[in-house]
Amino acid sequence: MVQIATLYESGGGNEILRQKWLLRKIKNITSNLGRVVDQTESAVDRLLNEVDRNLTLSRQILGTKHRYLLLNHEKDLNWERIRSKALSRREDDCPICMEKVDLTTNNNTVSLLSCSHVFHKNCIESFEDFNIYELLLCPLCRNPYQKRPFHDSCCC
Repeated sequence: MVQIATLYESGGGNEILRQKWLLRKIKNITSNLGRVVDQTESAVDRLLNEVDRNLTLSRQILGTKHRYLLLNHEKDLNWERIRSKALSRREDDCPICMEKVDLTTNNNTVSLLSCSHVFHKNCIESFEDFNIYELLLCPLCRNPYQKRPFHDSCCC
């Protein structure tokens, strides 16, 4: 085999035999590559299936909905304190659209989240419409939240 390879690599020998030899080599390489790809795909599939199984088990054990209810009961929220924290950050822009947020005018266009982040009402509602999870999470801090109009938050 080594002598034939040497002969064919040097350009000697029968042209037809050299082509057949090269085709066999390419076929072997392709076949080996196909096996490696199949093994890799199988390993990736097993990994993703294991991740899915663990995620499902984790959700069953931790109970995401229950955690949310425990952390964010409406009656436990101090909206005045949340509003003060939002004001202390002196953020003027909506993190979603990057436009100015008017916190001085009581026009019901600004929403305050229980995590103290502030958004345009339309922006956070659009974000919620595109949400694919069972639980609403703040676009900035990824915490579950309740929301209120910014100016209603002081009157709870």
